[in-house]
Amino acid sequence: MPRIKAVVRRYGAYCDVSDSTDDSEKVENPGLSKKHMKHKRRNKHVILRQGVRVMREIRKYQKSTNLLIQKSPFARLVKSTAKELTGCYISVRFCVEAIAALQEAAEAFLVQHFENANSCTLHRNRVTLTIRDVHLVRKLFNY
Repeated sequence: MPRIKAVVRRYGAYCDVSDSTDDSEKVENPGLSKKHMKHKRRNKHVILRQGVRVMREIRKYQKSTNLLIQKSPFARLVKSTAKELTGCYISVRFCVEAIAALQEAAEAFLVQHFENANSCTLHRNRVTLTIRDVHLVRKLFNY
């Protein structure tokens, strides 16, 4: 239960009602003095140097062991691919562990593929991965 009575203002906002209505006696923030109000932390939009956010994201994904692709879309992809390959008359069922193993293998393959493509990019003295690098890796490793 609130200790201070409140009256409803216009548009549904609440207003504190005190015994004295004199504005000079009201204190905006009784916990902080004017001296400390200057040093109150403000939410400022920090502009980072170029590449800092990308490097943070890279470190985040390198530290984690979580899967990069979500489980349910990958499971739908596996089931639809199996249905296309086997035909519509044969039903194929997958257990959860089988789909998880397929997902681990697929993500490991993709990560290795992009690492090789990035090596090709660095070999050409560039920093941007292009489709030419990905095609070169496919040709070199016979994917």
